[in-house]
Amino acid sequence: MLNRISSFHNYQSVQNDLRRQENKIHHNQAQLASGKKLQSPSDDPLATHYLQNIGQQSEQLKQYSDAIVLVRNRLEHHEVLVSNTEGFADEAKRTVMEMINGALSPEDRLAKKREIQELSNNFLHLANSQDESGNYTFAGTKPKNQPFFRDNQGNVSYQGDDYQRKMRVASSFEMAMNDPGSKLFMEIDNPFGDYEPQYELEPASELLLERATNSAEDGSTYKVTFVDMQTGNYAYQLEKDGAVVAAEDFDPSTGIVYEGLNIQIKGQITKGDSITLEPR
Repeated sequence: MLNRISSFHNYQSVQNDLRRQENKIHHNQAQLASGKKLQSPSDDPLATHYLQNIGQQSEQLKQYSDAIVLVRNRLEHHEVLVSNTEGFADEAKRTVMEMINGALSPEDRLAKKREIQELSNNFLHLANSQDESGNYTFAGTKPKNQPFFRDNQGNVSYQGDDYQRKMRVASSFEMAMNDPGSKLFMEIDNPFGDYEPQYELEPASELLLERATNSAEDGSTYKVTFVDMQTGNYAYQLEKDGAVVAAEDFDPSTGIVYEGLNIQIKGQITKGDSITLEPR
């Protein structure tokens, strides 16, 4: 009787062992077929936890990578638009300087006026540009609102806001993907310094104001008139609020200096040229 019981237990033990080996074989075959060591979380709970973290991190990195591509595309589009608006502004500036020439006929001036109007229209169109998603590039954080409008008097107003749209490209870093039109187009530093020039030039003159600054900030209006000294050189007369305050030989290397006022001139001077400087 004891021998029978012992034989039964031995048989049961061998059968259980065979089943375990068979399960192990099936498990190994499943690993080979799927290429994955872990078939279920119960295979290795700790490893499963690490894999889940890695999967989440991988998904997050993919999102950041997609965000970087999107921001780069937006900024490249932004750069092209800004470059084109700079081209329109430079062309308008050249056209205005051509109109200063007193030799132009009324018909020529009318043609130049139409050129400037067309440049203005092109500039406004670019300032209201949209991306492939229909978002206005220069509307700040209001991409669905058209940023710039021009009324019947030709005045342009801005309807966006003053903020930048940003996108997260890393766990602790956001990158701006646009500039608001208010900052980019309506708060431009005066290239002439503290004054706006008003030209009264002789025909064929090429005189230009390079820069005029005043450390005194006295709020006065100045006027510079150039005269020929019959020696190949020029002298200037400087007026302050209509009163003559200086009359000296003109030296292009030092410009015109009076108290806190510093005026730098470029281009070819013609006798009788004058520039009025109105404070901004």
